[in-house]
Amino acid sequence: MSNEFPHVSIGAIKAKLDNVLKQIETENFVPFFESMKDCYSDGLYSRAKPALRVQRISKIEDLEKIPNQRGFYLIFTDYKLGFGERNKCKAVISGHPDAKAIYRGESYNVRTRLESHLFHNTYHKKLKSASNRSDRYTVCLKIDGEHVNLDEPLEMSKAKWYVAYHGFPKSNRVIREIAEKAFDEVFNKPLFSRDKSTPAS
Repeated sequence: MSNEFPHVSIGAIKAKLDNVLKQIETENFVPFFESMKDCYSDGLYSRAKPALRVQRISKIEDLEKIPNQRGFYLIFTDYKLGFGERNKCKAVISGHPDAKAIYRGESYNVRTRLESHLFHNTYHKKLKSASNRSDRYTVCLKIDGEHVNLDEPLEMSKAKWYVAYHGFPKSNRVIREIAEKAFDEVFNKPLFSRDKSTPAS
């Protein structure tokens, strides 16, 4: 039996894969997000593929309008004027220029993920009472070191908060992460998104 085996260049395979992913980003997702400029308006619901819903969030029940399925999401607020010049992201709620996108992300269960971000303490109380849950999110939105709890009497709860949901029901995580990179390219990365895909400027 020969001890010689076919050579497989992992570096070359990775380069090919990176090229394909970049092509998907530039040819599909960048034009998609370019078309979204000025489209994030409160109450918007579009059945176009992918579906889009924009919803103001004042109480936890407001999240029920967001599907608990795979997708890409944005969190907007006018708290501290959307963090002004600190926040380089250009995505805003139409007609409310101070309500800027401060976070963007992707998830298999978007509604639950948004609950973990915006109603952090309530979400974690549910986790403690259901130890077998698969959607256990431990890394959640923090604003200057503070979790968001819109159902508690905090200063940030007095601000206006919105979420936007893009439905990608047949997607996997790789596809949704490409969408994140494309969004950042078009709008700039929101201030409090802390993944490693692109730095927040």
